[in-house]
Amino acid sequence: MRAHRSPLLRATDWTELPGARAGMPSGRPAAWDAYRQALRDITENAVPLAGDADFVAWPDWPVPPAE
Repeated sequence: MRAHRSPLLRATDWTELPGARAGMPSGRPAAWDAYRQALRDITENAVPLAGDADFVAWPDWPVPPAE
C-alpha cells in the first residue's frame, strides 16, 4: 500500500514549494492539503481482512484536485 501511496505523495510535493500556492485559485490550497492528508492517513485507515494485518481491503484512493 505504501509503495502505491508514496509516489502519489511525491507527485504532489510541488504544492508545498514556496510560491506554488500564490498562483492557485481560491480554495485550491486547502483541497491539496486535504488530498495529501488523506494519502498519509490511508495506511492508518486500512481494514485487515480475516484478521491478517498483512492482507488489507484495498482502500478507495483519494482523487487529486483538478488543476
